[in-house]
Amino acid sequence: MTAEELLNKLKNNKDYQDMFNKKKFERQKQHDALVQEAKSFSNDCLSVGYELETPWDLISVKEPYPKLIPILIKHFEQKNYSPKFREGVARALAVKDSSDFFDIILSQYNNTSDKAGNVKWAIACALSGAATTQKHFDIIEQLILDAENGNSRNALLDTIKHMKKEQKERILKYALTDSQLLPNLKTLGIK
Repeated sequence: MTAEELLNKLKNNKDYQDMFNKKKFERQKQHDALVQEAKSFSNDCLSVGYELETPWDLISVKEPYPKLIPILIKHFEQKNYSPKFREGVARALAVKDSSDFFDIILSQYNNTSDKAGNVKWAIACALSGAATTQKHFDIIEQLILDAENGNSRNALLDTIKHMKKEQKERILKYALTDSQLLPNLKTLGIK
C-alpha cells in the first residue's frame, strides 16, 4: 500500500477521524489554556515593570528578579494551570530570591505526583535553588534519602555542594548505594 492509499483509507475511516478530531480538540484546548495562563502572568509581570510573555522567559535571565518572586509564587499555586506552565514557573523559582517561599515550594513538591513528570522535577530544582539555610538543607537531605520521591531527587543533588561536610558525606554514602542517584552524582562531579 502506498502512502497516498493509506491516507485515503484513513480519511474514510470514521473511528480514525473521530480519534484524530478528539486529539485535535484536546491540543487546541491545551493551547488555549496556555495562552490564558500566559496572558494573566504577563499582565502581573507588567505591573512590576517586567515585559514577559511566559515564566520560561526568565530561564536565561542572569540578573536577580526579586520583584517577580511573589508573582511567580501566585501563579505557582494555581492548581488548575497546565503542567507545562507550572513547570516553567517552578524553573523560574529555582533562584536564591525564592528562599523566603521555600515552605510553599516544598508543599507543592509534596503535593505533586511523580506522574506529573517534569513538573515534579522542576519543583525539585526550585527547592534546590531556594535552599539557603540549614533547615532547608535538612529538609533537602530527607527528600533525597526518601526513595518514594523517585527520580525528582536527582534535581536536589546539586544542593549537596552547599551543605556541611558531615551532611554531605551522609548523603553521598547513601547515594552511592542508590541506583537512581548514582549516575547523577558522577554527572554533577560531586565527590
